[in-house]
Amino acid sequence: MNILHTADWHIGAELNGISLEPDFILFRDWLVHTCIPQTQAEVLIVSGDIFDKANPSTSAREVYYETLGLLLTTSLKQVVITGGNHDNASNLDGPADLLKRLKISITGGLPDNLDDLFHPIPAINPEVLILSMPYLKDRDVRTGLAGESSASREESVRNGIQQLFHRVGEQALPFKQQGIPVIVMGHLFATGVTTSDSERSIQVGNLGGVDASAFPEAYFDYVALGHIHRPQCVGNSERIRYSGSPIALSYSEREQQKIVILIQTEGGKISTRDIEVPEFRKLIRIQGSYKEAQQKISSLTHDRPLPALIEVRVEEPHYDPGLLRDMTAWIELTGQERKDFQITRHQFQVVSPDSISETKPTEVKRLEEFKPEEVFEALLDERQVAEDSRQRLRESFVQLLQEVQEAQL
Repeated sequence: MNILHTADWHIGAELNGISLEPDFILFRDWLVHTCIPQTQAEVLIVSGDIFDKANPSTSAREVYYETLGLLLTTSLKQVVITGGNHDNASNLDGPADLLKRLKISITGGLPDNLDDLFHPIPAINPEVLILSMPYLKDRDVRTGLAGESSASREESVRNGIQQLFHRVGEQALPFKQQGIPVIVMGHLFATGVTTSDSERSIQVGNLGGVDASAFPEAYFDYVALGHIHRPQCVGNSERIRYSGSPIALSYSEREQQKIVILIQTEGGKISTRDIEVPEFRKLIRIQGSYKEAQQKISSLTHDRPLPALIEVRVEEPHYDPGLLRDMTAWIELTGQERKDFQITRHQFQVVSPDSISETKPTEVKRLEEFKPEEVFEALLDERQVAEDSRQRLRESFVQLLQEVQEAQL
């Protein structure tokens, strides 16, 4: 059986105020019309963060349901989707009963009955078992204690996550004993991985991350992870993998080759192969003096379906208000004349001649471009909150933010 593993679609995401929905739609069309037919995939698994926000826009919801509709026209026999930390569990689970009849299984949040995580495919004489573990919230894996320290809480969360995966793995042993491969999905932070700028820096649960021991080979033949946007293995194991996001969500991802992972089962064994996702848009960072930035931008060429997005960082030996005005005016004029790219952010940085010291950059950034977490983090910096107090404040803030977002649904 051929199975495709992807994650972190983040439908509705923006980069410096620019919607990335066109990027996702091009990925979606490639997945439906090229990837699935060429790989003859029979199952698609999506490991969390379907949406970028807990309360997605109407446009994002439309793209999501259009995507599900297109997937139904392919050779897929089953689609399995789990919720991530950006998703609202009830939002995903709402139409789950209806979608189940269409061979689309949704697990937005941890169900009361763990049997609901089990998806033998096909249902009779299964060739593979998929366990749809969603993002696990604090309350899913631990019971809070009064006066508990931050370190103790993190350890409790890690232990709770590991115990839950082990518990589900033990329940799946009868399938393993019959030679049926077991694939478990997860949306979490694993230790030792490399992150990108686009991962949410403040999280509830999974604070310290779990390691490969949470997913014993005795239970799981393959672990299909989401949450980290860079494709990579956990603990140097090809068996435990992040597929990464299919499109670049930040400039730090501009040089990453995005992939989906093809999982092939045969004779009770599993093998994997990376399928490269085409690059639909260039993300470019330009750094140098004002004249150097002008030269670099004027020489840019364009060969992608979507306009390139550019961040510009101008570095000069001293602060010059006139030069800053000229730069801003030139960027606005360039944006009007060139339609093959868009400058989404620009900074003016004062750098000393010996490049030893520098001042904080002057950056043009609209208020709506800041995420709530960034504003809260800036407030912690401004108030000079001690590090040992920050984590608890972050956790409380994100819990309140999630409650507010869910209440808006």
